[in-house]
Amino acid sequence: MTRASTEPWSSRATCLALRRSGALLRWKPQTWGKHDKGSDGRLHRLQGPPDSIAEEMLVEADERRLTFWDELLIAFLLEPPEAALLSPDEAEKRAEQYIRAIISGGVKSKQLQDIKRQVREGLGGEALPLPDPASVPGCFGEARGTLTVRHPISRVPAWKLSTYDVSANDVLSVLTGLVQVLTDPCARFLAVWRLLPDRLAERRPWFRSLPADARAPGHSIWHAADARAGFYAAEKDGPPALLSFQLGPVQPFIAAARSVLDLWSGSAILSWLAFQAMLPIIEGLGPTAVVFPRLRGVPLLDLWLRDRKSLSSVQEPSERARKAPCIPNRFLAVVPWGENGASAGALAEQCRTCVRQAWVKGAGQVRDKLKKLPSAYHGWDSRWDDQVESFFEIRTSIMPASSIPDQDIETLLGEKCFSDPASDAAKVRALANAVPSTEAGHRQRSAGRWQALAELSGRLMAAQRTVAHFPKSTKAAPPSEEFPGKCSLMGSFEQMGPSDFEGSRKFWEAAADPAKGLRIRRPRVRKGDRLCAVALAKRFAAPVFLAQELRFKPDELGFPDTATVAAAQWLCEARIDPEQVWRAHGVWNGQWLHWPCPNYDKDEEGVPGENDGSLWLWNRIQEAKKELGKPPTYYAILAMDADWMGEWLQGKKAPHVEDILHPSVIQYFNQRRASNSLAARRPVTPAAHAAISEALINFAVHVAPAVVGDHRGTLIYSGGDDVLALFPLRTSPSFRQTHATPTGQCPPAKTVLTCALELYRAFRGEDAGKAGTVKGYYKDGDRELLMMGPDATLSAGVAIVHYKDDLRLSLEAARRAERAAKEGGRDALQLAICRRSGEHSSALVTWNTVPFFDQLVSAFAAGASDRWTYHLHADRDTLSTLPEEAVCAEIRRQVDRAEKQTRDLLRGTDDRTAGKVIEDAFMRYAKSRQDAESRPGSGERGKKPVGSFLCDFLTLCQSASFFVRGESK
Repeated sequence: MTRASTEPWSSRATCLALRRSGALLRWKPQTWGKHDKGSDGRLHRLQGPPDSIAEEMLVEADERRLTFWDELLIAFLLEPPEAALLSPDEAEKRAEQYIRAIISGGVKSKQLQDIKRQVREGLGGEALPLPDPASVPGCFGEARGTLTVRHPISRVPAWKLSTYDVSANDVLSVLTGLVQVLTDPCARFLAVWRLLPDRLAERRPWFRSLPADARAPGHSIWHAADARAGFYAAEKDGPPALLSFQLGPVQPFIAAARSVLDLWSGSAILSWLAFQAMLPIIEGLGPTAVVFPRLRGVPLLDLWLRDRKSLSSVQEPSERARKAPCIPNRFLAVVPWGENGASAGALAEQCRTCVRQAWVKGAGQVRDKLKKLPSAYHGWDSRWDDQVESFFEIRTSIMPASSIPDQDIETLLGEKCFSDPASDAAKVRALANAVPSTEAGHRQRSAGRWQALAELSGRLMAAQRTVAHFPKSTKAAPPSEEFPGKCSLMGSFEQMGPSDFEGSRKFWEAAADPAKGLRIRRPRVRKGDRLCAVALAKRFAAPVFLAQELRFKPDELGFPDTATVAAAQWLCEARIDPEQVWRAHGVWNGQWLHWPCPNYDKDEEGVPGENDGSLWLWNRIQEAKKELGKPPTYYAILAMDADWMGEWLQGKKAPHVEDILHPSVIQYFNQRRASNSLAARRPVTPAAHAAISEALINFAVHVAPAVVGDHRGTLIYSGGDDVLALFPLRTSPSFRQTHATPTGQCPPAKTVLTCALELYRAFRGEDAGKAGTVKGYYKDGDRELLMMGPDATLSAGVAIVHYKDDLRLSLEAARRAERAAKEGGRDALQLAICRRSGEHSSALVTWNTVPFFDQLVSAFAAGASDRWTYHLHADRDTLSTLPEEAVCAEIRRQVDRAEKQTRDLLRGTDDRTAGKVIEDAFMRYAKSRQDAESRPGSGERGKKPVGSFLCDFLTLCQSASFFVRGESK
């Protein structure tokens, strides 16, 4: 998409290149536009016009046209990274210095001014009305040592960032180091965009948090730079447009799984396809054109930069990051509108085409592999094309962004978001009246426009979804042929293989043969499978094409089965490594841990060593059972989802204007009687949108994979505002701890709820015990990553299920638990125990109750009895109607009646009685439940009595006991 001239060698760019190379100037009129190489191999111009004309052409060559990527890089660097530490005049001078040093061939002042004007007048320049810097000198005077910083998303008290002067040479050395070996303008822009924040932060860690404007330190310089570059690309040659993309189905595709690998493959395919849809925009307009999600640091993009753009300076993402599907199924981008929407429409079509082609190609690779297997019957795949090509629902919507008047936006949204003086946007726009026209500050009256346009684009996509997507109908079988049966995982599609019942049975029995069936590396067809083309493509996607896309060897992309997930901690203590067994023997099955003999199930591969009589692995399993007890048979599915994410993106949860302004600016507006406007919520500007997107990507890429892995979990996906993962019930205390420990020597257990709480705290940017971390940020090594902040919350569902349960039903149990947490007031966790016997129980767990739950698990593991919970549970109906004092008295009485060992373990190091400890835990739980149910949107009316929460509290206590005593039953 370069804007460089395509004229002959006599063009400006070529003249300049020839002058630099020392080419000879010999001209003849009849040979103008021609050139030749001399004996020395250098390019020599033939005879041409007189010297005066040649000189004129060389002067004209100095004013060469910048390429599109040059202009994008200029827009990105229009404000220097250290702008908040400088006066406005100093910042402008440094920006020009950096730009002239990094743009090959230099930049003319007129070119620079044209880009500045377009950025300033464009939609990406939307900002709060602000006074002239000279009117608020306190914002800049403090920059020599400290700088006031605000959290860009949540209402966090301002803090002082310790800084010191940054010389221009420091930044210049980093900039030139990034591009010195790069000649392609596109590669130069991508290198600066991707690496400059990290390289500067390696020298000065506070570069990550430097605000774009000291007057309104509510978003970083990088959020503003991304917005400038993204909107400049869309607005360069005409009005911009918003392009929305959505890929589906999501949950049905992921949930159609029989194994953990199936589950992961579904989310990985969706994440990969969503990235393929972004590529036409990334390649044509740059990654900054994608507003949501933010792409800096996304593993798939980093791999693309390394492989497709040869940017070896971009570090390869870690194995955990590459295995974590983190790109959501939808995105929002700013693109050129073109004549009557032609440019935006063409880009939308390219996005859809890229998804279809990538999916068909990947599924075709699976098909080709399966065809080569001996168990593949001729013609087994006759319905493949119809099913694969029509499965995914790919939707795009385009909308002009600058040509819609505010009045029309209000009409389309059905609300007076601008004209009503009481609206937040109108209040913010009124701040411009307090800024005199003689000042050169921001006097914009466009506040709230981007927020309204983004919401309107979302509604346009929602309207499209009301039209149902119907996959292409499979051609009816001729009268002489039977119609095939349905897929066992996706019931709306016909299975592959012969259509007649007997032929289908033989085909799938042969396909499921452990030795000669359909198998590619680790995944294989199992007994009972009757799969369609989509299910087969999903089953074998990991070794066939996902491994290559994620830079894994085919054998490296493996995931444990549910029995192995349940016994993850047990296997670690038994010193049995399933991955090592797989590498040595090419097979591993977690069900071996529960077999009575090495070849118990003829439909599964037996324990290695059976044929040669060594049975070393079988013997080790039996020894470990004697040391540690039976392996656990229950595992946990954790489903988490951010609360009110739509309202965050619509600005309804945004901080107030006064929460993101410098104190000097607040004082300025208060003196001009504009305090009413300061109390309005800040509209979501493009830079604020980038801040939200950065926080979600940080959580998805840097936090969730690490936290889940540290708790021996298996991450299925992490989309930024949602997480799905599988865990063993607990990772401590040790399975060897079967006796009572001395009083006070019973540390809290680490359970799946511990991990959920750690994810919750990280999402909010709570310190979680990491010293020196600013509230609203997460400490990752020496980096402080932006998080959503303490105003954001998560709801979670945890389902405890047996490894033999149908994975689809288990996943639905976790989803039901998550919905129950939402319906219970949000900002909580619902724990569901799905016993194999059919007895299920469920309880809402408030986040402040999780440490108590972990302490209970530890106490029960050390030998404490849970009989007191059953005594109280038997009287729950009576107790729930009694006053608070009576309920607490009965709790104390029943707990204090327990044996001494139980009492000692329950109270731990607390000096109070065990009954008082449990009573206080119940009261904290009850009060937090009352607070949750009183929140808007909980659906509850009135305050429930404390006793009404006793049953859930006792269920929670009994669940803690199940984590210890029921996990191996």
